[in-house]
Amino acid sequence: IVYKIKNKNAFILIEHQSSVDLKMAYRIRCYKNAIIEESVDKKKLREKNYRIPKVIAIVLYTGRREWQNLLISD
Repeated sequence: IVYKIKNKNAFILIEHQSSVDLKMAYRIRCYKNAIIEESVDKKKLREKNYRIPKVIAIVLYTGRREWQNLLISD
């Protein structure tokens, strides 16, 4: 689920997960990049004060196994 924050250049990404996914950090990074790619204003990109949109990611895990905190580098 993706929400745009009203009057801000920012999004909230909510990912629901019911099982441990060892590639979750990679998936979230791909989702964030896709959101940014779709929302960048290419006409304003060359302006000095233009900012790339921020994406805040939240993973809601409801599984039974203990979640293992993994990094992209893993």
